[in-house]
Amino acid sequence: MKNEIFTVRGIDSVSTMNRSSYEDYQRRLKSRRDEGRYTLEEAAMTFADGTGERADEMRSKLMAAAFSHALPVYEPGRKARYQYGNGFASEARHYYEEARWCDLNAWLADNEPLVEFEFPTPSDRPETAVPTEETPASRRASHDVTTERGCRRSILEQWGEIESLYGPNADGHQVLRVLNRNKDSSQKQVVLKTVQNKLGQLRKENLIP
Repeated sequence: MKNEIFTVRGIDSVSTMNRSSYEDYQRRLKSRRDEGRYTLEEAAMTFADGTGERADEMRSKLMAAAFSHALPVYEPGRKARYQYGNGFASEARHYYEEARWCDLNAWLADNEPLVEFEFPTPSDRPETAVPTEETPASRRASHDVTTERGCRRSILEQWGEIESLYGPNADGHQVLRVLNRNKDSSQKQVVLKTVQNKLGQLRKENLIP
């Protein structure tokens, strides 16, 4: 339709676009997600949608973290970290600079330890694509577990024990039992809902049976 209008939600506003602009926006959005990258506004909204916390507050925190270099950010399409000042931007821009999922998770672990949330590992990165002949065991062997954080990492690191105790179809209650038994004093208690969510993600990515 000629006059078809699409809307895109932001934290403080709603943008309207025609079909061509909207399709271009969706292509760019998909490209970012395929690489596990988020603008600071997108990261704040994703965090808020998953936790019920305030998006505007998280956006302010992420912008401050980016400007102070506590959170690495990048220009769209670039792989070198962005440097503020000295001829570059004098403040973080929530709509432009992008942060990677693993850096966001590391920042959250250090700065929001009470919040149970992790940005998902991009499922279709070329280096972690899942050939049909690969088994979960071979996937885990080639997977870089240092890119993981929180509950996902704990499950992957302890899957051998979990599988030996409860088999390949271990459920959330059984996995939770092992994780809480093995956690050290510096780690917070894991909750069942988080474990169930992470099990679903890892099975979808063929990292566990």
